[in-house]
Amino acid sequence: MGKIQKVYTREFKEEAVRLVQTYGKSIAQIARGYCQLVRRSGGNC
Repeated sequence: MGKIQKVYTREFKEEAVRLVQTYGKSIAQIARGYCQLVRRSGGNC
């Protein structure tokens, strides 16, 4: 069976780019921070 590909909204992508540009961090660093926030609120990522 094939791997399920996640689909992100245009708004989500634009916000990710804005965060990278604003804070000068890598995409991976921004993603890790996002995952930590999601987990703290009881979600999965």
